[in-house]
Amino acid sequence: MKQVKILILTALLLFPFFAAKAQSKASVQGYVMESLSKSPIAYATVRVVDEGGMLVSGASTNAEGRFEMNL
Repeated sequence: MKQVKILILTALLLFPFFAAKAQSKASVQGYVMESLSKSPIAYATVRVVDEGGMLVSGASTNAEGRFEMNL
């Protein structure tokens, strides 16, 4: 019975940690344009990488140069 109580207590203590981790998602949206003419760049690839250069997420712009991605 003592082992069951310890298991339940451990699960209850760890649950908020995992719930908070699941809510740490973010959304990134933006607009890609050519620097001189300010015209949109259609179908460009947009990437988010971590400090080590590993790909976190990616997206392509639409015909108007807009993109949105979930991290």
